[in-house]
Amino acid sequence: MLGVVIKTVLLVYSLQLFVDATDQTFCIPDYFRYVKNVQLGISGRIEIPSPPEGVPLQISTKLSIAVVLPTKYVGRLELAQSKEQSIKAIQQGRPLKYNIHFPLPQPIPSVTGIWFNNVLMCTGPRATGQIVTSIILNHTLYPPGMLAVSLDDRNIISNLPNIVDTPLQYDDFQPTQTPTPTRPNLPVRPFPPVRPIPTVQPTPSDQPTSSVESESRVQPNPSVIDYQITQQCGRSNSTKINRLIAGGVKSSSGQWPWLVAIYIIEYKYKLQCAGSLVTNTHIITAAHCFYQSDQTAIPAGAMAVALGRYQLLNFHEKGSVNADVAEYRIHPDYKSQVTSESTISADSDLAVLVLRERVEYSGLIKPICLWSGPIDLSYVVGKVGTVVGWGRDENGNQYLQEPRMINARIANPKESLVELTNPSLGRLFSVLMTPPIVPDLGVNTAARSTTKKSVVGSETCLRSQSKFVDITSSRTFCAGMRDGNGPCNGDSGSAFMLYDSETDRFYIRGVISLSLLDKSIMSCDLRQFVVYVDVAKYLDWIYEQIST
Repeated sequence: MLGVVIKTVLLVYSLQLFVDATDQTFCIPDYFRYVKNVQLGISGRIEIPSPPEGVPLQISTKLSIAVVLPTKYVGRLELAQSKEQSIKAIQQGRPLKYNIHFPLPQPIPSVTGIWFNNVLMCTGPRATGQIVTSIILNHTLYPPGMLAVSLDDRNIISNLPNIVDTPLQYDDFQPTQTPTPTRPNLPVRPFPPVRPIPTVQPTPSDQPTSSVESESRVQPNPSVIDYQITQQCGRSNSTKINRLIAGGVKSSSGQWPWLVAIYIIEYKYKLQCAGSLVTNTHIITAAHCFYQSDQTAIPAGAMAVALGRYQLLNFHEKGSVNADVAEYRIHPDYKSQVTSESTISADSDLAVLVLRERVEYSGLIKPICLWSGPIDLSYVVGKVGTVVGWGRDENGNQYLQEPRMINARIANPKESLVELTNPSLGRLFSVLMTPPIVPDLGVNTAARSTTKKSVVGSETCLRSQSKFVDITSSRTFCAGMRDGNGPCNGDSGSAFMLYDSETDRFYIRGVISLSLLDKSIMSCDLRQFVVYVDVAKYLDWIYEQIST
């Protein structure tokens, strides 16, 4: 009798194994397929049929690739359509579609598993080879009206912590699996803001000739401007802005609502640069922020931004928004490569970053006004502006937790004429790039600090150091107090802001690009001027970018 029972149990167990095997769903072709694009190469497409309404929809995809990834970019999982279109598809009972951007064009990864709201939907074969890397990509879609409590979306594989589950650190480490962070989608928002015309008046000594006055103002592009002057661009939430002093004064939360932190997504979030919000989808920053030390371009999917952020490493900060990068557009005249015939230059070191979703304006998130006053630099030479950032400070801290501000005066171009060795390039250069991506080329950033800088003319700039001849152009300007305080590494891309007391608004006139190197401390030489891209010279290009 016992033997019959044992045989019966074994038979039932065997049948269960057979049922489990036949019930197993493979990802291809039921949920996943490969898609070939002439420009983008091969990517992946996931379709989840009839997802539920009114609840957060979390998807996790496990990839297997038979190679060691050469960089820390692990790919990207995103909605195939906009958030609004995706929600509409759910409401109409249509499939929810996702795109997967792979970390490498070759070899193509295998999809070994897809989980939807913690339910295993399908499985697939693991890649084969001597070395196999496993990657988990996550995404969460929140329904309308539901607030994403935090940026922390837990992986369903418990031994694979999310990047944002632990405090941000800057040291490198090598985990066996590399998950990517999940960032909630953002709500829809209004149209680009109006750019009021500042009334910056030249000082008597800098009064331009009548031939210059003919180009006194740039009128905003009506096709871009949808709001009237009542739109709150350039309005700070602080009442103490006029009391700023040079030297890196600590700023307050919401004081600079257009200040944006730009991160590279490695194993942890790493500050790359700063930028300025100019519409609800566009950020102005420096072009060199999108290149690594070997001058290879950084994929947009490997970057993220924080808006309304005060504490740099607090990804759950109330009122701040963590946003995805759809793309970035480099000015066509920018030369990222340094050759025997060319040197580093700040000319056209300008880029417009495009957010994947529009950001909603709030007390902590507002755009800065684009410059719409006189284009000629002589109108603003000697004017004192403000720079804000989280970058390296005078104590050697690589990044600051809270931003500081510094004042700077725009120099006369002839006032600015130290060579330095750039170890990474083996040549002599007189500049340090602000961002950390270009080794030994850094600018001292005002760690979310406010620095007032004064604009100087070209002659003043060129006379101060001979190397300024190579790194400046008619489309850049120099500024700084030359007192040891100013922007440095991590501050690249931040705005040089001029305040107009008549309109009570701040206007972006420049973007931090380059500084000289102090060999004694191997950091930014803030006893010299800092070089800025003159935004006023690029307004046509900027308007073209933000109108699309």
